[in-house]
Amino acid sequence: MLTLSLLHNHLVPVEAECISPNTLAGLAVCEIERLSVFHGNRKESLADHFSVEGSASDESIVVKGDCSRIKWLGASMSRGTLRVDGSAGMHIGSRMSGGEILVSGDAGDWAGAEMSGGMLKVHGNVGNCAGAGYRGSVHGMKGGTIIIDGDAGHETGAYLRRGLIVVQKSVGDFCGFNALAGTVIAGGRLGLRPGAGMKRASIVACGPAPELLPTFQWSGVVAPQYIRMIGCHLRTIGVDGLGQILFRRFVRYCGDMVALGKGEILTLAP
Repeated sequence: MLTLSLLHNHLVPVEAECISPNTLAGLAVCEIERLSVFHGNRKESLADHFSVEGSASDESIVVKGDCSRIKWLGASMSRGTLRVDGSAGMHIGSRMSGGEILVSGDAGDWAGAEMSGGMLKVHGNVGNCAGAGYRGSVHGMKGGTIIIDGDAGHETGAYLRRGLIVVQKSVGDFCGFNALAGTVIAGGRLGLRPGAGMKRASIVACGPAPELLPTFQWSGVVAPQYIRMIGCHLRTIGVDGLGQILFRRFVRYCGDMVALGKGEILTLAP
């Protein structure tokens, strides 16, 4: 196991895309220390910001400290495990295709943006655009799983293509904006205009019934089997509360009728 310990807190963010099992596995400590990061607009070495101990030969990395100003942790990783003992900055797990990232604190904006596989689990809250597509892109998250134990910001799952996003507490506005496929589950309050422009995909509101756009149509009371399967999966990975709720009945609304209209928003039945 390789351990990276943050040496000091930063006001200016550090971009450290090199902190990934793909990059660090097989490198000696001296080679890892010489890897480049950007501190603002200055190119510096990883050793200027982290102490390095151990080996990454087992593709397991632990990052210690308040890394809320460290960006791009685990970006594009396809294997291994990355654990952050503290908070993480923007773009953690961006475009990852495999492996597992565990964050014990909060995470910044664009967590898991455009990821296509693997698992990202955040114990605290995340910022805006979790699992979303970057500006100018029409492809958001294309696979994998994001589990958020706290709250999520606005545009969670925007341009979602596949995959599962589970937020145990509240979700901000425009959840699932322009989504084409995939599933977003919110355990708490769902913000304004969920599913705006969605073509397919599913948004499951397990908290208070959200205020829906008038372009969503009532479609009956259902108990979808695939939602129960997700509930079984969540219980196996320790998300017991939501896993149990997903076995209840839901009121189904179809939309967004200004788009293809084959998406759905499920709210708990009385």
